[in-house]
Amino acid sequence: RRNRVTRRNSVNSLRSAFLSTLPDKVRSNLDSESPFDVDLSKATALSQGPLSLKIYRSRTLTRQHRQ
Repeated sequence: RRNRVTRRNSVNSLRSAFLSTLPDKVRSNLDSESPFDVDLSKATALSQGPLSLKIYRSRTLTRQHRQ
């Protein structure tokens, strides 16, 4: 029983809970078919801040990992 994933802690449940907390302007730019490939370059009205650098680095590392 320990190895079974409960609905409360499943990846889909955690992802849905996280996505529901995002603003509409971010959520509308996410591809539901490719949830781990986030590209916010087309998103409008986003302010630049410390998180934007983390997203850029994460995206760059993800692309390098795929090659």
